[in-house]
Amino acid sequence: MSAIEIFKILGPLSVFTMWIGLAFLVYKWPGKLDMSLSRHAAQTKWASIYYAALLMPAVAAFYLFMTRWFIPTYHLPEVANYILLIGVLGQYVACLVPDTTGNASKIHQAGGYTMSVTLGIMLGLTVFAAEISTVARWIDVTIVCLMTYLYGLFLFVPKAREHFLIYQSAYVVLFHVAILVATYVH
Repeated sequence: MSAIEIFKILGPLSVFTMWIGLAFLVYKWPGKLDMSLSRHAAQTKWASIYYAALLMPAVAAFYLFMTRWFIPTYHLPEVANYILLIGVLGQYVACLVPDTTGNASKIHQAGGYTMSVTLGIMLGLTVFAAEISTVARWIDVTIVCLMTYLYGLFLFVPKAREHFLIYQSAYVVLFHVAILVATYVH
Protein backbone atom coordinates (compact mmCIF):
# COMPACT_ATOMS: atom_id res chain seq x y z
CA MET A 1 0.00 0.00 0.00
CA SER A 2 1.42 3.36 -1.03
CA ALA A 3 1.68 6.34 1.29
CA ILE A 4 -1.11 8.07 -0.64
CA GLU A 5 -3.40 5.05 -0.32
CA ILE A 6 -3.08 5.19 3.47
CA PHE A 7 -4.98 8.49 3.40
CA LYS A 8 -7.90 6.83 1.58
CA ILE A 9 -9.04 5.03 4.74
CA LEU A 10 -9.42 8.38 6.52
CA GLY A 11 -12.47 9.14 4.36
CA PRO A 12 -14.84 6.45 5.62
CA LEU A 13 -13.22 6.43 9.06
CA SER A 14 -13.84 10.15 9.60
CA VAL A 15 -17.33 10.03 8.08
CA PHE A 16 -18.52 7.15 10.24
CA THR A 17 -16.95 8.75 13.31
CA MET A 18 -18.90 11.95 12.63
CA TRP A 19 -22.16 10.09 11.99
CA ILE A 20 -21.96 7.96 15.12
CA GLY A 21 -20.70 10.83 17.25
CA LEU A 22 -23.40 13.26 16.11
CA ALA A 23 -26.11 10.63 16.58
CA PHE A 24 -24.84 10.20 20.14
CA LEU A 25 -24.90 13.99 20.63
CA VAL A 26 -28.59 14.16 19.69
CA TYR A 27 -29.36 11.11 21.86
CA LYS A 28 -27.42 12.35 24.90
CA TRP A 29 -28.53 16.00 24.66
CA PRO A 30 -31.96 15.81 23.01
CA GLY A 31 -33.83 18.84 21.82
CA LYS A 32 -36.51 19.77 19.32
CA LEU A 33 -36.51 19.02 15.60
CA ASP A 34 -36.15 22.71 14.81
CA MET A 35 -32.74 22.75 16.54
CA SER A 36 -29.54 22.33 14.56
CA LEU A 37 -26.86 19.87 15.59
CA SER A 38 -24.96 22.90 16.92
CA ARG A 39 -27.91 23.99 19.03
CA HIS A 40 -28.00 20.52 20.55
CA ALA A 41 -24.32 20.96 21.38
CA ALA A 42 -24.83 24.45 22.79
CA GLN A 43 -27.26 23.24 25.46
CA THR A 44 -24.55 22.52 28.02
CA LYS A 45 -20.85 23.18 28.43
CA TRP A 46 -20.11 19.43 28.25
CA ALA A 47 -22.13 19.07 25.06
CA SER A 48 -20.15 21.94 23.51
CA ILE A 49 -16.86 20.35 24.56
CA TYR A 50 -17.98 17.00 23.20
CA TYR A 51 -19.03 18.59 19.89
CA ALA A 52 -15.67 20.29 19.39
CA ALA A 53 -13.69 17.24 20.58
CA LEU A 54 -15.62 15.04 18.14
CA LEU A 55 -15.69 17.22 15.06
CA MET A 56 -12.33 18.97 15.08
CA PRO A 57 -10.21 15.80 14.75
CA ALA A 58 -12.78 14.06 12.51
CA VAL A 59 -12.92 17.07 10.18
CA ALA A 60 -9.10 17.21 10.18
CA ALA A 61 -8.97 13.52 9.18
CA PHE A 62 -11.55 14.14 6.44
CA TYR A 63 -9.48 17.13 5.25
CA LEU A 64 -6.39 14.90 5.00
CA PHE A 65 -8.37 12.31 3.06
CA MET A 66 -9.62 14.96 0.66
CA THR A 67 -6.33 16.84 0.16
CA ARG A 68 -3.94 13.87 0.16
CA TRP A 69 -6.04 11.28 -1.65
CA PHE A 70 -9.36 12.45 -3.13
CA ILE A 71 -8.40 15.74 -4.79
CA PRO A 72 -5.13 14.39 -6.31
CA THR A 73 -6.73 11.07 -7.37
CA TYR A 74 -9.60 12.73 -9.21
CA HIS A 75 -7.52 15.67 -10.43
CA LEU A 76 -9.81 18.31 -9.01
CA PRO A 77 -8.62 21.84 -9.72
CA GLU A 78 -6.19 23.48 -7.28
CA VAL A 79 -8.97 25.80 -6.12
CA ALA A 80 -10.64 22.76 -4.52
CA ASN A 81 -7.93 22.74 -1.85
CA TYR A 82 -8.71 26.36 -0.94
CA ILE A 83 -12.47 25.86 -0.98
CA LEU A 84 -12.07 22.85 1.27
CA LEU A 85 -9.78 24.80 3.62
CA ILE A 86 -12.35 27.60 3.88
CA GLY A 87 -15.01 25.00 4.73
CA VAL A 88 -12.83 23.39 7.38
CA LEU A 89 -12.07 26.78 8.94
CA GLY A 90 -15.80 27.57 8.93
CA GLN A 91 -16.49 24.28 10.70
CA TYR A 92 -13.77 25.00 13.25
CA VAL A 93 -15.36 28.37 13.98
CA ALA A 94 -18.69 26.60 14.42
CA CYS A 95 -17.04 24.09 16.79
CA LEU A 96 -15.24 26.66 18.90
CA VAL A 97 -18.03 29.26 19.15
CA PRO A 98 -21.22 27.61 20.46
CA ASP A 99 -24.53 28.62 18.88
CA THR A 100 -25.92 30.37 21.94
CA THR A 101 -27.12 33.98 21.63
CA GLY A 102 -26.07 37.36 20.28
CA ASN A 103 -22.71 37.73 18.58
CA ALA A 104 -21.67 34.18 19.43
CA SER A 105 -24.65 32.87 17.49
CA LYS A 106 -23.88 35.14 14.52
CA ILE A 107 -20.23 34.07 14.45
CA HIS A 108 -21.18 30.42 14.81
CA GLN A 109 -23.75 30.63 12.02
CA ALA A 110 -21.30 32.42 9.71
CA GLY A 111 -18.87 29.53 10.18
CA GLY A 112 -21.56 26.88 9.76
CA TYR A 113 -23.11 28.41 6.66
CA THR A 114 -19.67 28.91 5.13
CA MET A 115 -18.98 25.23 5.64
CA SER A 116 -22.34 24.18 4.19
CA VAL A 117 -21.83 26.24 1.02
CA THR A 118 -18.35 24.80 0.49
CA LEU A 119 -19.79 21.27 0.67
CA GLY A 120 -21.98 22.03 -2.31
CA ILE A 121 -19.12 23.60 -4.25
CA MET A 122 -16.84 20.63 -3.54
CA LEU A 123 -19.50 18.24 -4.74
CA GLY A 124 -20.03 20.35 -7.85
CA LEU A 125 -16.32 20.06 -8.64
CA THR A 126 -16.47 16.32 -7.98
CA VAL A 127 -19.25 15.54 -10.45
CA PHE A 128 -17.19 17.14 -13.23
CA ALA A 129 -14.07 15.12 -12.47
CA ALA A 130 -13.29 13.00 -15.51
CA GLU A 131 -11.87 10.18 -13.38
CA ILE A 132 -15.02 9.24 -11.44
CA SER A 133 -17.10 6.42 -12.86
CA THR A 134 -20.28 7.08 -14.82
CA VAL A 135 -22.36 5.32 -12.16
CA ALA A 136 -20.78 7.40 -9.39
CA ARG A 137 -21.28 10.58 -11.42
CA TRP A 138 -25.03 9.93 -11.86
CA ILE A 139 -25.48 9.04 -8.21
CA ASP A 140 -23.60 12.20 -7.23
CA VAL A 141 -25.61 14.38 -9.65
CA THR A 142 -28.76 13.03 -8.00
CA ILE A 143 -27.29 13.85 -4.60
CA VAL A 144 -26.41 17.40 -5.75
CA CYS A 145 -30.07 17.83 -6.76
CA LEU A 146 -31.26 16.55 -3.37
CA MET A 147 -28.82 18.80 -1.49
CA THR A 148 -29.91 21.81 -3.56
CA TYR A 149 -33.53 20.98 -2.78
CA LEU A 150 -32.78 20.76 0.96
CA TYR A 151 -30.89 24.07 0.90
CA GLY A 152 -33.76 25.66 -1.01
CA LEU A 153 -36.26 24.40 1.55
CA PHE A 154 -34.24 25.99 4.31
CA LEU A 155 -33.88 29.31 2.48
CA PHE A 156 -37.34 29.72 0.99
CA VAL A 157 -39.82 27.67 3.05
CA PRO A 158 -39.93 28.98 6.62
CA LYS A 159 -42.20 26.11 7.75
CA ALA A 160 -39.44 23.64 6.75
CA ARG A 161 -37.23 25.07 9.50
CA GLU A 162 -39.44 23.26 11.99
CA HIS A 163 -37.55 20.12 10.91
CA PHE A 164 -34.12 21.70 10.58
CA LEU A 165 -32.32 18.86 12.38
CA ILE A 166 -33.56 16.35 9.81
CA TYR A 167 -32.70 18.53 6.81
CA GLN A 168 -29.28 19.52 8.16
CA SER A 169 -28.40 15.93 8.97
CA ALA A 170 -29.59 14.73 5.56
CA TYR A 171 -27.57 17.47 3.82
CA VAL A 172 -24.34 16.47 5.55
CA VAL A 173 -24.96 12.72 5.16
CA LEU A 174 -25.72 13.19 1.45
CA PHE A 175 -22.45 15.05 0.97
CA HIS A 176 -20.50 12.30 2.73
CA VAL A 177 -22.29 9.58 0.75
CA ALA A 178 -21.53 11.39 -2.51
CA ILE A 179 -17.82 11.58 -1.69
CA LEU A 180 -17.74 7.91 -0.62
CA VAL A 181 -19.63 6.90 -3.77
CA ALA A 182 -17.10 8.75 -5.92
CA THR A 183 -14.34 7.00 -3.99
CA TYR A 184 -15.63 3.43 -3.99
CA VAL A 185 -18.12 2.99 -6.87
CA HIS A 186 -16.23 2.10 -10.06
